Formats: sequence, structure tokens, C-alpha cells
Amino acid sequence: MRRVALSAFALGVVLSLSFVARAEEARWKTIRIDGRSDFTIDIPAAIDEEQGLDTKKGDFMAFFGTSDNSGDIACFLNGYEYPAGSSQKTFADGFPKGRGQVFCEDNDSHVSGGVMLESNAQTSNGHPAAVCTSSYTKSDEKKPGMVTSELVIATPKRAFMLNCTINDEDQEAAETSWQINWQDDIAHIRDSLKLSKDDK
Repeated sequence: MRRVALSAFALGVVLSLSFVARAEEARWKTIRIDGRSDFTIDIPAAIDEEQGLDTKKGDFMAFFGTSDNSGDIACFLNGYEYPAGSSQKTFADGFPKGRGQVFCEDNDSHVSGGVMLESNAQTSNGHPAAVCTSSYTKSDEKKPGMVTSELVIATPKRAFMLNCTINDEDQEAAETSWQINWQDDIAHIRDSLKLSKDDK
């Protein structure tokens, strides 16, 4: 009887995990970027990506979501050619030294109270990369509390920047929204980004 009970319990755990996995998959949809099957990213299933972006200028992906109780989200993926005299190596040299956090610093005159929440070097799509996240108050926004998180990837041809920003009623609320509602989701979005073979 005990063995049967344990087997039933084990089956229940497997079914529960399977249900959780399916529910997690249902939360996301994979979209093609610039119409390419090998250039993809996951976005929340309930949100539609913006159409008509100028991919020739490096504007590859954008989506926006609003919420009454978990902050608003906006995400953008852009690609930038290296300036003259720069290269993948020179651009990425500062990542391990913590200089990647510059991508999360906003020097706008309306910004105050900046706090760096994370800054680290890593690898993405086989290339040098950096991730940073910061919070601040931007007084000219309808919801002035902000948390911005940036993934920067240095490929041989150009740099890709995936930015996701949370807006909420104030900076403390934005940080709470980030920690409770969005941190894991944005990590999923970052990890899901697959660059085209043309950029590998």
C-alpha cells in the first residue's frame, strides 16, 4: 500500500511539474526579428511587438506593456555599428572591469537618486557581453520611478543592446515591481535572444 501511495505521489509530482512547464511555455511566444528564422527572441504572450521598425537603422524589436499593479514595461533591441577606430575588442575591453554599468547611467537633467543594482560581465551568443541594472527617479515622466536593465553584446560586426525599463509610481515601487514581478521575466527575455548567423 505504501509503495502504491509513493508511486501515486511521484506521478502527481511529475504531472504537476509538467503542468507548470506547459503553463510557463504558454506565457511566452518566440518572434522572428527582421523576418529571419535564426534571429529570435521571446516576449510575453499577452504583448504584441511594435510593427514598422526601421531595421536598416538597427531598430530591431520593441514592445510595451502596461499594468495597474506591477509597473509598466518597455523593451527595445537595437544594433549599432562600431564608430570609426573602434572594434569588438576595444568596445568589450571594459566589460570585465565594470565599465559596462555606463549603459545603465542616465545623465538627463531630470534624473536623480541613481542606484546601481547590478553590473557584471558575461557571455551571450558566444560573444563578450555585459549586464547592468539601475534604478532612479525621472521627474518628467508620468510614472517617475524607473528601473532599467541592459544587455550589451559585442559581436564582430556591431554591438547589440537589449534594454528593458520598468516605470512605476516612484523609485521604491519600481524596485519592488522589478524584484517581485519582472526580474526573472527580463532574465528570460535576455537569455532567449538568439542572434542571426550573420552576427556570429
